[in-house]
Amino acid sequence: MIVADEFKKMLNAGIKENAASFKNMFAMLPKFSKVIFLPCALNDTSLIISSSMPTEKTMRMSIMDQFGVFCSAVVARRLKSDFVFVSALVEPMTIAYLTGAPLSISSTMSVVVVKPAEEMTIFDRLANIFGHYFFYIFFIQLPIPVAKFFYGQENPEFFKPIENTLLFSNNHKFTDLPTARTHGLIEIGNLEEEDIVLTEKIDTKIKNFIDSNKFDGFIIFSMSTYSNDGELEHEIMGNFSSVFKKFPKIGFVWRINEIPEKFQAENIQVFKWIPQRTLFNHPKAMAVITHCGQNSFLEAVTAGLPIIGIPTMGDQFPNAKRAKYRQIGVVLSPNNLTETTIFDAIQKIQLDPRDDEERRLTPKSSKSETKNFSLFTPWGLFMFVISDIKLQIFII
Repeated sequence: MIVADEFKKMLNAGIKENAASFKNMFAMLPKFSKVIFLPCALNDTSLIISSSMPTEKTMRMSIMDQFGVFCSAVVARRLKSDFVFVSALVEPMTIAYLTGAPLSISSTMSVVVVKPAEEMTIFDRLANIFGHYFFYIFFIQLPIPVAKFFYGQENPEFFKPIENTLLFSNNHKFTDLPTARTHGLIEIGNLEEEDIVLTEKIDTKIKNFIDSNKFDGFIIFSMSTYSNDGELEHEIMGNFSSVFKKFPKIGFVWRINEIPEKFQAENIQVFKWIPQRTLFNHPKAMAVITHCGQNSFLEAVTAGLPIIGIPTMGDQFPNAKRAKYRQIGVVLSPNNLTETTIFDAIQKIQLDPRDDEERRLTPKSSKSETKNFSLFTPWGLFMFVISDIKLQIFII
């Protein structure tokens, strides 16, 4: 919790300065590494790798996070278990390494150079190489000596390179830029229980506002719950409020702790919390203004909702770029949130010449195709999981 609180404070500082927080992230790496190496540091792993471990395979499969892969792999290998990975972070180098896909490290977009290949200069490509290798060293190479420190080196088999395997990625296939891939990569970011989303209870105040006949539709404005706690600088808050008032036929559901009275208006409703996924899937939802965090980004794409992205850190920048590249959103710089830029972004979404169905068609279709998980699951997964009727799964 101490690490998480310190990391959060650093992110808040970056956002309040209206700047991308790469500097803050690099400053936090020594503390953030504690989280990455947590699988080795957990006390209960000493029981898992005790001398009483069985000599025959008792666990059919282990499911592991991609962070600190060797710490988890040692445990799985001591259990004589096969393993697959689950990745919350869409990081191309690590995903390619674990799934056996070739990766063009100069042209594949990273969090260091947030551009598609056709827009990169020679300097962008050099920076991109650095960015990908940084993640390779940090996520793949550094955990090896850490794992050896915790678990000893009596059996070199425990520390051999990770075999190519399956990786379930918290991503949406529709948003990917062109890149090489294998059947080992399975996107699960748009899998959700539709019935739960559509029946989630909406607060009466929110429901009355979004269903009002005064508005043709509504736009959700919700920045990161984790990073900025529903806060914005006074000037930026005023810019958004002034622009919202210029669209009286659109309701704005603003997730923020509070706004000054002078910024309030009939078409603006402030809420400290909103049922985000349910609102995204509401028939009157027109767009979402978001930081493009992974969950918000995936929920918007899955709902087929146009995005106005304001990325402030890390993977939010690639997510926003993907939205723009796929023509499902526009991107605003956190350093230039003026009335003009905000107005132009909303107007661009509102005046899009494509009709509503056309704008939402591709992500909606992608969602329907993956509603049945078995339809897109590679045969290898079936053989890997189902072949042993006495399946046992160990989550690391």
